[in-house]
Amino acid sequence: MAELKKTEEMEKFEEETGKKAIWQGQITEGFKKWKKGKKVYSNKKERVALTIKEEIKKKWQEFVEKNDYHSLSKLIRDSVAYFITLYPKFPAIESYSDFSHDLKENLTFIKGTCHLLIEKLKAEIESNDLSQMIQIEEKCNEMQEKFHDKLETQEEKGGSGIDILVVDDDESTVKVLESFFSYKKTNIKVFKKGGNIIPKIKEHKPKLVLLDIMLPEKDGYKICEEIKKNEDPQLSATPVYYITAIPKYEVEKRVEQTQADGYFLKPFNFDEFEALLEKL
Repeated sequence: MAELKKTEEMEKFEEETGKKAIWQGQITEGFKKWKKGKKVYSNKKERVALTIKEEIKKKWQEFVEKNDYHSLSKLIRDSVAYFITLYPKFPAIESYSDFSHDLKENLTFIKGTCHLLIEKLKAEIESNDLSQMIQIEEKCNEMQEKFHDKLETQEEKGGSGIDILVVDDDESTVKVLESFFSYKKTNIKVFKKGGNIIPKIKEHKPKLVLLDIMLPEKDGYKICEEIKKNEDPQLSATPVYYITAIPKYEVEKRVEQTQADGYFLKPFNFDEFEALLEKL
């Protein structure tokens, strides 16, 4: 069978409609209809009536023109294929906030440990090793900036007059904070649950509270409000700072509402903690 050759008429049809005159060696039905004078709709015709805001509709139209999605069926097929390919790689990720939170927790541990090693051992570490550790900390700082631009470890036996009370259930974060404040000769107590933390604050009378937001039993926002609205004036005057891996824009919306005194984003900038220690 001789191969079909495209005629000038076919080229005119394709230019006018955006459709093919020959497909898989056969003359298309669209071309046959067009040749008989019947109406053949162009591929550029809007295929979906979008009853939405004009701004959103405009974005949709720009998207389909750029990516050649002139029917929902093609978009759905590609979307499903993309989902099937990528989903198994991220089975534990339920939301961007959760994913961001988990990454920041680990980065906090890496950055904090590196910072402490440099500060404690810089006089004993060989220059090459020290240089590598400084590079690691710098890389952590770079990652921290990217995150910010675009998510009770022991029984208490009593006591009072501590400097800082920490409420955070992430063990790596707690270890870093304990190491840092211990090195700075600052007395801290740590709890991993916030459900019954108010009596602990009254008991230990901390100079300030470092409070994680994502906690079991009760979140940090509610705890902060309970502290600040408490009838005990000494308790309500206790400074409260959030320590969190939640995105900055989310935290800032709640700081004033919950009357918190500030926040520190994970992975921490330890220079900010230095400034905090001066207030103790």
